[in-house]
Amino acid sequence: MSGTAHPGLILSQKPAQVQKLVMTPQLQAAIRLLALPRVEFEQAVQKELLENPLLEDAGTTVDMDPYPAGKKGTGNSPGEHRDFETYTARAETLVEHVLTQVLDAFGSHEDRTVAAAIAGNLNRDGYLAISTGEVAGLCDSPVDGVERVLSVMQTFDPAGICARDLRECLLIQCGRSGLNGTPVETILRGHLQDLEVGNYRRISKKIGLPVKKILAALETIRQLEPKPGRAFYDTVSRYIEPDLYVIRQGTGFKVILNERGLPVLRISDHYRGLLKRWHAAGETERTYLQEKMKSARWFINSVGQRRRTICSVMEAIVERQPEFFEKGPAQLKPMVLRDIAEQVGVVESTVSRAIADKYAQTPHGLLALRSFFSSGVPTDSGRQASSSVVRDRVKEIIAGEDRQKPLSDDRISDILRTSGIIIARRTVAKYRGHLGILPSSRRKVIV
Repeated sequence: MSGTAHPGLILSQKPAQVQKLVMTPQLQAAIRLLALPRVEFEQAVQKELLENPLLEDAGTTVDMDPYPAGKKGTGNSPGEHRDFETYTARAETLVEHVLTQVLDAFGSHEDRTVAAAIAGNLNRDGYLAISTGEVAGLCDSPVDGVERVLSVMQTFDPAGICARDLRECLLIQCGRSGLNGTPVETILRGHLQDLEVGNYRRISKKIGLPVKKILAALETIRQLEPKPGRAFYDTVSRYIEPDLYVIRQGTGFKVILNERGLPVLRISDHYRGLLKRWHAAGETERTYLQEKMKSARWFINSVGQRRRTICSVMEAIVERQPEFFEKGPAQLKPMVLRDIAEQVGVVESTVSRAIADKYAQTPHGLLALRSFFSSGVPTDSGRQASSSVVRDRVKEIIAGEDRQKPLSDDRISDILRTSGIIIARRTVAKYRGHLGILPSSRRKVIV
């Protein structure tokens, strides 16, 4: 490279001011506090109370009762009794249910360790979500030992639990019901794919039984549970206590933060006084107390900021969705994070953290804050319909179809257009996929 500068290119060093957000440990922790769901937030507050002697609890808060037991959806005046068991009744989870059986089934520490790893890796439906090889790696155990423990756990209740796939799940239940050696077992072992697409004639030819007997076996199979964890689906919602309440007030709605049971934080008068009496403490003690004082003040401010942000976000949601709160879910309007961020005066990531794992008790039930956000689908009126509402409509249309002549995505698109919703076939296919519904060719029942 020659020493001559390229024409028009001037190299120089000049100082420039650049605005940059410095993520201090305190700021990072404040952001983390905002994103925590209620239970974990309570735990974080209790942990801080234990670790910082300058923080103390001035007394737990008691808020108003907008939804008395048995009267959800109606307003209530402050001070009335609230039965919080409506929201916080502690139901046994799927994992807890399995672990209880583990204690009875296994005596050795090694087997219980493997069993706990299996239980901890069950998905929502009760299936083992990782391979036995991966379990072996987690527990430093041989694969054959994991297989042995798993085979025992597959005898647990509910029937079909700890299966690795649908076929194994149904076959476990088949054996438990005394159906081994019957057409039910034969169909499940070798013809599940034909069964899924409704090709009963093909099954009939393969196993040499009349279609009538195949349909009889199908009725038995329909009594089996493809998702053994289903019975525990509602344990999460029963355990959730709402972060907020939205109650009717006059002609509008009011947002109330649920602070029931949360400590009221303050600086300890004892340590505050000790800091003022410098002679009462040495240099090391003074430095320690000063740091704890700074940390306590920061934590109290962060808790207050969390409270204000969550309330502001919920108030903005209520303001933008008045028809939803008045009339119900079908009136939900398209709304994205940016809409609320601009209204509250924060960045989108702050809104995202404020709604993460947060729930509001509304006149229309207990709802996740995130459920209020969805993109829009155009309508012939020029307005937009919420994509979540359109998804529900797609589900309703398919639920009412003739199973021998299932509706194609194109036909569903046409039906939606007649009701004013303008939607492309590929969008219908996307929503159908999100709902876990098979395409029409695989929904067809052949008899």
